Amino acid sequence: MDQWESRIIRTRKMLTVDSCLCCRLETGGLVIGWLTLITSILGSISLLGFLLVLCIYNCNDMAKLFDNWTYEDLELCNGLRGVLIGVFFLLLGFIVLVGFFGFRCIQGTKARDHFRVKPLMILMAISTVLSLLQVLTFRSYAIV
Repeated sequence: MDQWESRIIRTRKMLTVDSCLCCRLETGGLVIGWLTLITSILGSISLLGFLLVLCIYNCNDMAKLFDNWTYEDLELCNGLRGVLIGVFFLLLGFIVLVGFFGFRCIQGTKARDHFRVKPLMILMAISTVLSLLQVLTFRSYAIV
């Protein structure tokens, strides 16, 4: 058995890299974590603003603004309003979850605990794969 193999087997630690180019990886992890957390906070605030507007203004108020609305337009507006509120709550939950992952990334980077960083890494890997699939399925005739 080689000297390095026996050392790896004895220590049973994860192999790590301390720096990439001129930056420490810890700094990069903190930057990614803080950007994720700040973005999710700003996204939550803006989404709550949209929810507040949807809850304050109902379709009857909008129908008064536009004189040519019919009964069918009001029904469509009420139906879409309920769907939008539901979708916004789902998005708000997802944004809060991403913010929590960013917070855990900050904690894990400071404590050098890779188990706290893993959820954000997995989420970023999933989004990268989905973005790649979107690029691969891009067709020029789809643009109209």
